[in-house]
Amino acid sequence: MTPRSYVSLIAIGMTSACAPPARLAVPPSLYSQDWSARLPADTPTVADRSLGALLAAPELDALIATARRDSPTLRASDARIQQAAGLLTTARSTALPVVNAAIQPNGTRLPGQRELFSFDRSFASIDASFDPDLFGRNRALRRGAAGRLRAAELDRAAAGIALEAQVALAYVQRATLARRMTLLDSSIAQAAELDRIMRIRQREGDATRVDVGLQAIRLKQLRAEQTRLSEALQETRTSLAVLTGAEAPGFTVETGVLEDMTAPALAAPPPAILIERRPDVRAAEARLRAAGGDVTAARRAFYPSLNLSASLVAITAGIGPLVPFARIGNDLLAPIFARSRLKGDLALSLGQQREAAEAYRQSVLEALRGVENALSSIRHAREREALLADVEMEARTTTALARRQYLEGDVDLQRLLDAQDLLISAQDARAVAMQELLAATIALYAATAA
Repeated sequence: MTPRSYVSLIAIGMTSACAPPARLAVPPSLYSQDWSARLPADTPTVADRSLGALLAAPELDALIATARRDSPTLRASDARIQQAAGLLTTARSTALPVVNAAIQPNGTRLPGQRELFSFDRSFASIDASFDPDLFGRNRALRRGAAGRLRAAELDRAAAGIALEAQVALAYVQRATLARRMTLLDSSIAQAAELDRIMRIRQREGDATRVDVGLQAIRLKQLRAEQTRLSEALQETRTSLAVLTGAEAPGFTVETGVLEDMTAPALAAPPPAILIERRPDVRAAEARLRAAGGDVTAARRAFYPSLNLSASLVAITAGIGPLVPFARIGNDLLAPIFARSRLKGDLALSLGQQREAAEAYRQSVLEALRGVENALSSIRHAREREALLADVEMEARTTTALARRQYLEGDVDLQRLLDAQDLLISAQDARAVAMQELLAATIALYAATAA
């Protein structure tokens, strides 16, 4: 090929290589510097403590460890990482030369031939080709694949944190239901005793049929509530079975003691630090970078591509020996009549990059909202728990006074049982408030854990 031919090819390639401009979407900056709920400066953060250590429930850590080992959700995340790693390996292979070998022995047999087959016409070759990636399209594709692999790894980390929170919530709910059922059993026992006394008094003429009927209704209502709590307690067992990757029929779990659990005061890291450590936000950022690489690759597709090749060939002709010869060449390919398709690919990648930018912004907003809600929930739940603790203390005092007055004959049995029911109701409400406080602490852990 003459130099003039090379010049003509380069001119055609440069003419076809006018790529349209592409403007990448950029998420807005983070302006929040602190949280609306301010805590004392010495308030500790979640740091590297486990949920079991935070809530003073060591058996919870064992459940979480089992869930991390056997959960199908995390195993599926591992499979997605494997898929992304495979795509990255494929993308990296474009930076290596491609070598192919071929052997073609042609055996023939003619009438009267002494040999079984004659291999007087055979062929062997080794071909090597290499794309120098002049304009960086393959490098951009590799950046995109690397970003998706990083996003898959961070998604796995986020899924692990979410799984820990779900296990902890189910564990706390189970402990709360067990505590409430214990209180309800006491209330049912008192109601049954009052029902027995009412029926005796009815036979003696000291109580009416209405009194007996009202007490019977109240007792049955309490037993109906008992079945509801028992059903909910059973559902926490099956939920923990699914979360830990176990089959529900044979799954058993130890029930925690709600009164032994604690909810320590915790602070959240500043918003800027939170965004840097949240795995879901970092995964969205990795997808944004990968989408940017796709846009670059789509623009580079407008430019010509150069492929360098070399071959070593050996053939036989007639009865002669193998005759080797070599050849080298290069191919310059330029898109001329494919601009509509390339423009469509570029528009698609730009739209996906813009979507990734909005998804990143959404993940930032969700992260900030999660911490704000958790801090607010902790503050209000702690206030409710303190108020209900005072209510429980007053109910204990009232019950003790009612018992003393009943023994002295100043009040009837109904007044004493009402006071005892009030105490049980206060204890039940405090148990629910404690559950809410623990759940808010778990939410803050999930929102700030790295």
